[in-house]
Amino acid sequence: MKLELRTRALVIGKAEEKSRDGQSTYYRMSVAVANAQAGTLNCTKEAYDKVVPMKEMDLSCVFDDKYNSLRVTDAILAVVK
Repeated sequence: MKLELRTRALVIGKAEEKSRDGQSTYYRMSVAVANAQAGTLNCTKEAYDKVVPMKEMDLSCVFDDKYNSLRVTDAILAVVK
């Protein structure tokens, strides 16, 4: 089962890394959330390209229980009031 969710987080930075064989590229972002927690999330290339470090972003995520994984699939700049 796949669950979709949306959350707002401060994106601290982003990184990409090639696999050992050079065939794949993995994308991730470091985020901080309102309750003073921080961590790293895997993301798609599309979300990676939209992320702006040190900005608050609205993130769309998908949790896949088959692989026990959470991945950011989209990111837009948050409107802060």
